[in-house]
Amino acid sequence: MNKTIKILIAILALLVVIVVIALGAFGGKSNMISEKEVAKYKSAAKAASVLTVLQGLKAQIGAVYVEQMKLPESLSSMGMSEESMGKIRYIDKILVKDGSIFADVKSEFGKGSIISLIPKKIMDGAALQWSCATNIPLQNMDYCVYNINMKSPFAIEGQAPTQ
Repeated sequence: MNKTIKILIAILALLVVIVVIALGAFGGKSNMISEKEVAKYKSAAKAASVLTVLQGLKAQIGAVYVEQMKLPESLSSMGMSEESMGKIRYIDKILVKDGSIFADVKSEFGKGSIISLIPKKIMDGAALQWSCATNIPLQNMDYCVYNINMKSPFAIEGQAPTQ
């Protein structure tokens, strides 16, 4: 086979791949990934976005701990308020309670849905180790422990927690 025919076959194969991808992307008959699977990945991406925001608070709590050698009791004990943080995508409310961070994400994941970061003192209290817990079943989020029995630490549903 000469070089020109090989190039034409390669171009034809590439066009077939492009058509298959385009059909899948625009609702065609493609078996690439189900809508249910897409929804699971979107949920995991939203939860990851929430965790990214919480990382900033985690760093501030760590700084307070290093400075004072105690965990802050609330946002206000850190000189912050939920209002000062502004509107945060996917997060309805944030609560800091004894150093733990709780994000109420009910509008995105349903009533009572929370994602939390919990500090644990290690090395005789010289450092903090953080763990993540949630009551939202998330795909591909092994670092955030799923606990179906996790209860919301927020006050009465619909009211802002007292800080």
